[in-house]
Amino acid sequence: MVRPRHAAEYAALRLALPFLSALPAGAVDAIAVALAAAMWAAGWRRAETIRRIRSVPGLAVDDLEATRIGRRALVNFLRGLLDAARAPRLSASWVRRHVRIDGEGHLRAAVQGGRGAIIALAHLGSWEMAGLVGPLLRLPLVALAAEQRNPLASRFLMEWRRRNGTEVIARSPTALVRMVRRLKAGALVAIPIDLRAPTPALRVRFLGGEANLGRGLCAAARLAQVVVVPCAIFRESPRQHVFRLYPPLSPPPRESMDPDAVNRALLQAVVDALEPEIRRHPDQYFWFNRRWVLDSLPG
Repeated sequence: MVRPRHAAEYAALRLALPFLSALPAGAVDAIAVALAAAMWAAGWRRAETIRRIRSVPGLAVDDLEATRIGRRALVNFLRGLLDAARAPRLSASWVRRHVRIDGEGHLRAAVQGGRGAIIALAHLGSWEMAGLVGPLLRLPLVALAAEQRNPLASRFLMEWRRRNGTEVIARSPTALVRMVRRLKAGALVAIPIDLRAPTPALRVRFLGGEANLGRGLCAAARLAQVVVVPCAIFRESPRQHVFRLYPPLSPPPRESMDPDAVNRALLQAVVDALEPEIRRHPDQYFWFNRRWVLDSLPG
């Protein structure tokens, strides 16, 4: 149901995204820094963020360091949102100058012979920039994205993402079928893995705790019989991005005596590849999600 608030939010997006996408990079960065400072001063999720950072063993030794990490993480989160606004207008030459791909050979090997592959992402750096991987490497890319509560804004954001050449599949009961179909046709499918999932979930070790993660990645890999390539995206500077690709991980067998065990092993291998990058760049990780990855599921 479309409410008046939905219409107002949609109108604001229609005005804001084209405006932000046309701004120079320096102006966009200044907006991110200023807005983050205001939000942090106002206490936006500040206490919860500091608690989460301090809960990770070896990451922050006191509130002062956790505060520094959290404040910088908010700046980088807003930079990522503004990157997403600008992405459809970024030229190929801009991408080649500002994006470095480490481990491209891993992805090329994964898609030999026309096969598809799953790119498994963490919410690190400017993860929305993952949509540039396909066009940059001249490979078809499909991104899995969550629907927004505002149906007008959700449709508009999906269309905006598609402008950089990325196909978008919304999370829905039919999403798995559509992902498998595209994987079998040779596409790359980008899936974020670090959101707390409702039951039935797979429980894996992550950031010094236990996380309840979704089965969708494992199900898609098993049904399409394609490999999974972990990918960490982070910034070397406000305008320089690194896409780091890791060796492909084999899909679970189609038939298994213990599917939960093989699915959990695959997901744990993905997490084990990405966690060191999160620890190296904690001020670029998304600590702010309401579905925090280490929160317990409701009893």
